[in-house]
Amino acid sequence: ARPPITAWPKRRAVEAAVPPQQRDRGAVFLTALGGGGLAVVSAAAAYTYTTSSEPIDVDAHPRCGCCARVERFDALAETYDDEIGVDELVMGLPLLRRWLLRRARGDVLEVACGTGRNLELYPAAV
Repeated sequence: ARPPITAWPKRRAVEAAVPPQQRDRGAVFLTALGGGGLAVVSAAAAYTYTTSSEPIDVDAHPRCGCCARVERFDALAETYDDEIGVDELVMGLPLLRRWLLRRARGDVLEVACGTGRNLELYPAAV
């Protein structure tokens, strides 16, 4: 009988030549490298985002600091989704968000919904 036809004949030959212990170390290394890279990119994106905004001069506002904070968040909300979209895409959050929300059932209370970007992803029955 002929061996099965595979899409990756060279890969099978390499796997047969490399002991399983070395293959496992390679997988662990690649996983650690990918996870470390994701952590570095996430930290850099968060640092860039948090340091790129101009600070509010609270003393210039005659109202309380709480009102100034609300005003600041209202101003950020207009462009927040556009600014954070690329970072979330790189981290795979849109796929995760869709995967989680399509499983929502019954009565749902979304706490601290921010700009409401999840609301359109809920099933119609929710």
